[in-house]
Amino acid sequence: MGNLIRSRPGYDGPIEEHLGLVGWVLAKRMPSHVFEHLERHDLYQAGVIGLLNAKRLFDPGRGLKFSTFAGHKIRWSMLIAAGLTRKGWEPRPARLPERFGEVNV
Repeated sequence: MGNLIRSRPGYDGPIEEHLGLVGWVLAKRMPSHVFEHLERHDLYQAGVIGLLNAKRLFDPGRGLKFSTFAGHKIRWSMLIAAGLTRKGWEPRPARLPERFGEVNV
């Protein structure tokens, strides 16, 4: 399955061009109660992960602009990080994926 993902055309431009979109989504498109569960910098990091996923999954043949596609992926990544589940809002602590191992703070 990994080969299927790599065979998609994706987005070829530099991702830095769209980092401003992450900040815009955070400021304009997030409901205010999301900030009760996570701090802004944590949501920003989740948005950057959404942007990277958008770069990997983008298909220019579908007729969407990259910024439109990425905006939705960024927002959903932030909402999931804040605790949106099928049951509603369930706050959960921020955590790193297991592949990063233990982090001493």
